Amino acid sequence: MTKENEDKKQVGKSEEGKEKPHVCSVCARPSETVICLHCETKIRAEAYEHKHDVEKAGKID
Repeated sequence: MTKENEDKKQVGKSEEGKEKPHVCSVCARPSETVICLHCETKIRAEAYEHKHDVEKAGKID
C-alpha cells in the first residue's frame, strides 16, 4: 500500500484507530446530525422571531 493510500485511510480516525465522534457544527456537542436538535430549534426560533419583527415593522396601525 502506498503512503498516499495509507493517509487517506487515516482521515477521520484518531490515534487509536477509532473514528472521530460526530459533533454539532454550532455547539460542538456530540450529535449524529450536522446540527443537533437543540441548536436547530434555537435557530428556527430566532429566524421566526426575526420574521415576525420584520412583518410587524411593515404594518401601520
